[in-house]
Amino acid sequence: MQSVPAQRILRFGAFLLLLLVGVVVYWNGLKGGFIFDDFPNLVDDEDWRLVSLDAGSIKAAMTEGITGDAGRPLALLSFGLNYYFTGLATWPMKATSLAVHLLNSLLVFALASALMRRVLSAPVAKVRLMALAVALAWMVHPLQASTVLYVVQRMELGAATGVLIALNCYLHARSSTPRSRKAVLWWCGVVLGTVLGLGFKETAILVPAYALVLEVFVLGFRNADGTRTRALIALYAVGILVAAAVYFAVVLPGAMLPERYSARDFSLAGRLLSQSGVLLDYLEQIVLPWPESLKFYYDNAIVPTSWLAPAFMVPMLLLVALAVFGWAVRKRWPLTALGIAWFFVSHALTSNVVPLELAFEHRNYLALAGIALAWVQPLRALMARCTRGVAVTVVSVLLVFVAGMGWVQVQTWADPMRLALTLSNRNPDSSRAGYELGRALLASNPHDAASPAWGLAEKEFEHAAALSGGSPLPEQALIILHSYQGRTQSPQVWASLERKISRRALGPQELGALEAVVACRVQGGCRPVDEHVLLELLTAATVANPNSSRVRLIFANYAFNAMKDYPLAMELLREAVRISPGDTGAQLWLLRMGLASNLLNLEEGRKGMGILTAANNRHAYDPDIKHLEHWLAEQRQTKAKGD
Repeated sequence: MQSVPAQRILRFGAFLLLLLVGVVVYWNGLKGGFIFDDFPNLVDDEDWRLVSLDAGSIKAAMTEGITGDAGRPLALLSFGLNYYFTGLATWPMKATSLAVHLLNSLLVFALASALMRRVLSAPVAKVRLMALAVALAWMVHPLQASTVLYVVQRMELGAATGVLIALNCYLHARSSTPRSRKAVLWWCGVVLGTVLGLGFKETAILVPAYALVLEVFVLGFRNADGTRTRALIALYAVGILVAAAVYFAVVLPGAMLPERYSARDFSLAGRLLSQSGVLLDYLEQIVLPWPESLKFYYDNAIVPTSWLAPAFMVPMLLLVALAVFGWAVRKRWPLTALGIAWFFVSHALTSNVVPLELAFEHRNYLALAGIALAWVQPLRALMARCTRGVAVTVVSVLLVFVAGMGWVQVQTWADPMRLALTLSNRNPDSSRAGYELGRALLASNPHDAASPAWGLAEKEFEHAAALSGGSPLPEQALIILHSYQGRTQSPQVWASLERKISRRALGPQELGALEAVVACRVQGGCRPVDEHVLLELLTAATVANPNSSRVRLIFANYAFNAMKDYPLAMELLREAVRISPGDTGAQLWLLRMGLASNLLNLEEGRKGMGILTAANNRHAYDPDIKHLEHWLAEQRQTKAKGD
C-alpha cells in the first residue's frame, strides 16, 4: 500500500500529464477561425459584448445576445470577458475554451478514480493509472476537437464543467456519513455545480439522471456503512414521476404543435426515427476514432420515413442489443453497464422531441466519457493473463493512436481554409459544407473579384445550391457575388431562392439569406431582372410567417430604403413591435424610421422612450434618446400652441 505522500505525488503527476498532453495536442488548433454558428451568435450579434465592467454592462451582457430558451448567462459572460480584454480575436477565445476543457479532463480523471476505487479490487496506484488512461482518451479523442475549437460551444464545455463538479461532489456526499457537516457541504457542491452548468447550457439539467445511473450501477442506493437508503430511493422515485409528468404534460404536447417543426425540413416523427441511426453513428465515431468520419455538417442526415425502414430498424435493434448487454453485465462489469447507460443519458435531451438539428458532434462531449469508462473492465479482463509490460504496452499504443488521431483532427481545425476544404471533401453532398467552402474561398481574397478564388467559390455555391433539401444561403451568396462582380442577375438563381424561401416557415438560415439579399439591395446592388420578384418574395414570406417579427423588419428595411414607401414600412414595423413587444431592436427601427418619415405618433414616441431608457445600460442608445427627447419636446410645444 502506498503512503499518502506517494499517492499525492501520483495524483499531481497525473494532473500534470493531462495538462501537458492536452496543450500539446490542441495548441496548434488555437490558430483557427470562427465557423458556422459562431457567426450569428458571436460575430454578427453585438449585444453580448462587454465594453465596461460596471454592473449594468455585465448584466446586459449576461441577459442579451442569442441564447437558448432558458438563457445561458454564464456562457455569455465568459464571451463578454473575452471581448473586453481581447476583442473578437479567436485565439484568446479558443484558448479559454481549451482551459475549460483541460479543467474538465481533471474532473473526468477525479470521477473515474472515485468510481474505480468503488468497483475494482486493485491498488490505488493502478486505479489512478486506469483513470488517467480514461481521462486521456476522453481528452484527446478527435471527436472533441469540434467542441473545444468551436468557439460558441464554450456553452457545452461550461455545462459539462458544472455536471462533472456536481457528480464528483455527489460521490463524495454519498461516501460521507449522512447528515454530517461534511456531507452537507458536498451536497451544496452538487447544487452549485448544477447551477453553474445551467448557467452555460440547459443540458446540465441531466445531473439527476447521471446521478441515478451512478446509483443503479455503482452505488446501489447504499450509504457508506452499507445500509440501503430508502429516503433516497423514494426521492428518485418521486423525481422520475415528476419528470415523466412534465414530459408528457408539457414537453411532448408542445413539441406536437404544428408550428414547432414548421421551420424544419423534417417532422417530429422524422426526427425521432432518425435518432437511432444518429446514435449509432456517434458510437462508431467514438469507438473508431478516425478523423475522416467526422463530417461536422450533418444537414444531409438520413431521415427514415417509417419505423419499418432499415435505416431506423437496424440501428434501433443494435442499440437495444447494446442496452440489453449493458444490463446483463451490470454485476460482473458495473463500469461497462454504467458507461452504456451514461451514453444514453447524455443524449436524452438532444435525441428527443425538441426540434433541434438532427446531429452535432459536440453532443458527444460528455457521452464519450461513458464509452471510455465502459471499456475499462472488458479490456482488463482481456489482459488479465498478460504480463504487466504487455498490458502497459497495449494501453499505451491505443492511447498514442487516439492522441495521434486527435492531433490530426486539430491540424484540420487550425486553418479555416483547410477545415472548409476537408469538410467539403468528407461530405460532398452537404449543402452547408459546400457553402462554407465557398465562403472561405471568398474570404481568402475578398477584394479581388477577378481572383481565381472567386471563380472557385462560385462553383461551390452553384454545387451547394443544386443539392436537394439545402438552405437558400448558396443562392443568396450567388446573388451577392454577381452583384459585386457587376454581372446581370440570373433569373434561375432568384427562382431557386424564391422556391426555398417559400417551401416552409422561415428558419434562421432562410431569414439570414433574405436579410442579406435585402441589405445588398438597399445598398444599391442585388437588383433582380424584375424588381417585382423581390417584392413578391417578401410579401409572400410575410403572409406565410404571421408570427415572425424579423421578416417584417426585413421587409420594412426594403420598403423604406429601396421602395421609399414609408407608410408601408411603418405598417410593417408596427406589426413587428406588436408581435415582439420586448424586442428593443424592433422598437428602435420603429422610432428611427418614424422620426425620419415624420410618421411616428406621440404614443409610440412615449412608449419607445421608456423602452430605450430601460435598455440603455451601456449608453448605446444615447443619441436616439436625445433625438427622441427633442422630438417629444417639439410635440408638446405644438400641442400647447394648439390648445
